Order: sequence, then structure tokens, then C-alpha cells
Amino acid sequence: MKKFSVKRLILIFLLLCAPAMATTYYVHATLGDNSNNGSMGSPFATSGKICSTVVAGDTAYYLGGTFQESWRSAGDVNYNTVLAPIVTGTEANPIMFYADPDSTVILRGDSSITGATLVTWKNCSWITLENFEITNGYPAGVRITYVDNHVTLRNLYVHHCVAADNDNGGGILVNLAGGRPKVEYLTVVSCSLHTFYETTYGSPAQWNTSGIHVYNCYECNIDSNVVHNVYEGFGIRFKNADTLSSASYNTVFDCRIGMGIGHGGYNTFHHNTIYNTEWHGIEVRSYNPFETSHHALYNNTIYRSGLTGIRYHANTV
Repeated sequence: MKKFSVKRLILIFLLLCAPAMATTYYVHATLGDNSNNGSMGSPFATSGKICSTVVAGDTAYYLGGTFQESWRSAGDVNYNTVLAPIVTGTEANPIMFYADPDSTVILRGDSSITGATLVTWKNCSWITLENFEITNGYPAGVRITYVDNHVTLRNLYVHHCVAADNDNGGGILVNLAGGRPKVEYLTVVSCSLHTFYETTYGSPAQWNTSGIHVYNCYECNIDSNVVHNVYEGFGIRFKNADTLSSASYNTVFDCRIGMGIGHGGYNTFHHNTIYNTEWHGIEVRSYNPFETSHHALYNNTIYRSGLTGIRYHANTV
């Protein structure tokens, strides 16, 4: 008799308790076929197929294999991607993207293709992404843009992504552009992220690469993640009017700067462990003419910083 892990049994229970109208579709990179109906016994073969099939309330279940595709979602022609939902969930009918916890499911990019971000979400809310390995993105592993609210990223393993010199890149990038609405209620929890860099090591852009880079967000929580080997940037970075957001119980090491806050207000860094940074453990700064204020830093453990443990810089109130 086949044995099931506790994680798989819990996941099956949750799927059985989903709303009656919801559908679970399955995909397997080597055992599936896109002419199948997407059932567990007859799975799809590509991530693009399952992404274009799910609607609000559905679950996309990745059974196994390496997905190395280059397709463009209907809502975003600017990025080649592997996983990009084309519809949004709702509070009553969220969309779930799960990788089987007992299998290896890899989203792999082609770092020679500019814009080959592995997961690209645009105008998609009430979505969860869980258990995937994501690697070889250019410039990032996961990119969330525009109005993407109530998004949860859980138990992801994101690594080895490269950005062009002076370009924003890294593991998880959120809303990296001005003039966009805030991303609200983002949760990044229990993820492991490492090895992000620019194409030319030592280039003048000393902090464009980040393990997790959150830009213009409201009530976002970055919790219990491990980030390391960000050679030319931040382990975790909040920038540009992040408000009422927090980073807690994270472990960050072997980065140029461990964690940073750039203009905005009312954010919290607490109970983080940061060590072996080339420059600072935590940097709080503004970018003229903006100010950064009313942040709370407490119960963080910082050691072996190359320059300072905590640095306050320029228009910091």
C-alpha cells in the first residue's frame, strides 16, 4: 500500500474541503499531455496549459518534473515566464498553485533571455504559491506587479538568478516601479532564497539585487525566511512608501547589506538574525527628497558586520 506523508494528507484534506464548484487540475512535466483533461490520472504536461485553464476558486497541482518553458501570459507581453495566471482569485474563491510536497517540482528559466522571470503575476489577487523550487531566472525568480493583493508565497526555494548590471533583480521582486497602486497584504513566509548577483560582479550598482525586494506595499509581512549570498545588494529590502509592513524572524547572512528600509513609514523589523554582511546589518535611509520615519527596530541579532550594525542615513526621522 502506498504511504502518504502528513503534508500530502493535509493538502488532500484541504482540497476536498474546497468549495463545491472549484476544480483541481493536475500537471506533470514528464508524464502529462496537454490533450488530457487535467485530472490526477490524466494530467496536463505544461505550466502554460494549467495557468490558462484555472479560474477563480481552482487549484493548480504540480505533481512533479522540471518546467522550463517560455510563454507569455495574455495580460503581460513584456515577460517570458513559466508560471503566470491570467485570471484573479477572490476572497471567496482564491486560486492555489501547489507543488506536491513529496516530489521535486522545479520552475527553471533561461538566464540568456531578458525578462525570463519564472513566476510573473500582474493584476492577480487572492493567490497562493507553495512548495516550488525556482531557479535560473533573469532578472528574478518571482515578480509581482500592479494590483496584486492578498498574495501568499510559502515554502519556496528560490536561487541562482542573475540581473543585468544596474538593473533590479534577485529572488522575489514586488511592484518595482513608480506610479503603481500599492500591493496590499502580501505574505512571504518560510522561503529559502540564495545566490543572486549582477552579470558583472563589482559593478557600480551596489544594491540593486535583493533576495526579497518589496516596493510600495501596505501591510506586507516577510516572516521566517532564510536569505543569503546576495553578493551586491540586500537580503531583504523595503523601499518607497512601504507602510505598516514588517519583516520578522528572518535569517540573513553573507549579503552586502542584510536588511534595509528606504523612504516610507511605520514599518517594523524585529527578531531577525543578520550576520556576515560586507557593509551594514540594517540600513535605514531615504532617497531625496523623500523622508523615512516612524520605523521600529527591536530584538534583532546582528554580528560580524563589515561596517556598522545599524546605519541611519539621510532624511531619517
